[in-house]
Amino acid sequence: MSELSPVYQIADDYVEAFAALHPVAATSIGVAGHDAKMTDFSPEGQARFEAQRKDALAALAAAPVTSERDRVARDVMVDVLELQSERYAAMEHVREISIIGSASMAIRRTFDLMPRATEDDWSTIATRLAAVPAAVESFRQTLAEGLRLGLTAPRRQVLANIEQVETWSGVKPGTTSFFTGLLGAFDGAGQQNAALRSDIERNAETANAAYAAMGTFLREQYYDAAPEADGVGRERYQLSSRSFNGTELDLDETYQWGWDELYRIEREMRETCETIYPGGHSIPETIAVLEADPARSIEGEEPFRQWMQDL
Repeated sequence: MSELSPVYQIADDYVEAFAALHPVAATSIGVAGHDAKMTDFSPEGQARFEAQRKDALAALAAAPVTSERDRVARDVMVDVLELQSERYAAMEHVREISIIGSASMAIRRTFDLMPRATEDDWSTIATRLAAVPAAVESFRQTLAEGLRLGLTAPRRQVLANIEQVETWSGVKPGTTSFFTGLLGAFDGAGQQNAALRSDIERNAETANAAYAAMGTFLREQYYDAAPEADGVGRERYQLSSRSFNGTELDLDETYQWGWDELYRIEREMRETCETIYPGGHSIPETIAVLEADPARSIEGEEPFRQWMQDL
């Protein structure tokens, strides 16, 4: 194996160091050796992430660029790390409540990505389960810091997160705890280690309690301080837009493009409706006709799969 260039070595070292600091992300990106641990999402933990980024950026600035591949790797890495540092400076991490991207989601989701084939796999799951309360508490501390600074997520996101954590903990009526469900998966895998099963059961209960406590915190301490408006303003929107798109959009131009696209699609839908059900009928009327026509409907998973495959 050839020796890595200085830029590639910095990138390689960063991935390893980042995985050690963020075990949940390590599991997500497939870096082995960290599955028994949890990430520290507290303000102190976030500060360690920022220090790691700054060190990497300084190393990249000093590293010689020996090829075009080096230049591309350096430029991409610098762009990503600098953007993350901008988000940190803007205190985005203290109000990062999202139903698809918050720390509470990441903590729960990491168990979906862990192998369950062997007793050792389940022992790793049990160990990580035991670390859930500390990880959830570290995230609560960061949200509490946001409360102190007057930087919170909007109420609609807060309500959605309350429902999530109460569902995962089994607190919500009619739901089964995700963590207790791991015990069922353990039994279903045919594992026979009674002591390990006991560990999973006990640690699942503490994880349930941690998520239930997060729901209580959000409902009783956080919600009233959260704004009702969903809008975040141009500066925050631009920052998040760069994170998702990898480039700085002209927001006014993009906004106008969005409306133009909406109108175009609506025109196309109306034209299609006229083809399907002539006579100037509305889109809902045309949908009703389609849904009532057996020749235009597909019942069952296998027929739908076959239709999609043929298409």
